[in-house]
Amino acid sequence: MVDVRMTQPLQALSSQPAISIRSSSGPLTLLPATSTLPRLLIWQRPMLSLTDSLESLRQLLRNGYVIVSEYDDDPGHWPAIAENRHLCFTGLHAVQVSTQPLAERIQPFNPELAVFANAIEALPAPRPAESEPELQRRPLRLFFGALNRQADWTPWIGPLNQVLRADPDRWQVEVVHDRAFFEALAIPGRTFTPTCDYPTYRRLMGSCDIAWLPLADTPFNRCKSDLKALEAAAHGLAILASPTVYAATFKAGLNGQVFTTADQLRQALTSWRADPLAMRELGQGARSWVGENRMLHHQVAAREAWYRSLWDRREQLTRLLLERVPELQG
Repeated sequence: MVDVRMTQPLQALSSQPAISIRSSSGPLTLLPATSTLPRLLIWQRPMLSLTDSLESLRQLLRNGYVIVSEYDDDPGHWPAIAENRHLCFTGLHAVQVSTQPLAERIQPFNPELAVFANAIEALPAPRPAESEPELQRRPLRLFFGALNRQADWTPWIGPLNQVLRADPDRWQVEVVHDRAFFEALAIPGRTFTPTCDYPTYRRLMGSCDIAWLPLADTPFNRCKSDLKALEAAAHGLAILASPTVYAATFKAGLNGQVFTTADQLRQALTSWRADPLAMRELGQGARSWVGENRMLHHQVAAREAWYRSLWDRREQLTRLLLERVPELQG
């Protein structure tokens, strides 16, 4: 997620006048406290502890930084966060997140919070045109790429395999990351790629026709973003998804299909196999919606305005931070 939540948004922001970006996965050389240059440090998913992290935060404060936590998962999933009094939120000036449900989980610990939805940096080239006979002559390719999702796909592997086994020569499945899912598939036409870099992941996704996005309705999953649907839509894939997270995006206008039962899953796949032009039309509509509504350049101005407002209010925000974590004084 470093590409989507950090690298790409900051590159887009750096296109604005008078903004420069430095990034590092390790220690940074800090600007001195005497510098008058406005400076923010955006810290992705910091795991801070009361025993080991206070001095690092004090140093950033002494050097005049506004510190922002970039967070994109349900904090309740990691007990260490609560055990350290939510320092990764309370000990920073502000927090930015990807979804409103996640914002509602974090806001009690830091009210200075912004929601920047995940977005697409650039639309890939349009898919080559194919006639219905061409689509009927080749297998349809289904994409599944996720980590730690076995609990999400296990209830659906039976009906999925029923569709694949009924017509094995007309389906191929591209799997990224999840070896257990790959092994559970009941057809020979399957390909597995271990965890890979983001460009490879997107290239493999773009080679497919359908993105399958099962997601169980759990508190952890409800904090997730709709990024996978946006990525698939950008490539013109037809999206078949669980309602958790994705139904709201479909309601907002993204073309896609929700399944809540085994029959709905089977019906969607068999109908697309019978009418691949309808599948392709759905994907093309989704691609157009992403281009009009969920591109990174759409939010550059809002990001810049919020970051500049944090700097302008830094004294007030620092006072509030020290009230939340008095150990950082001095």
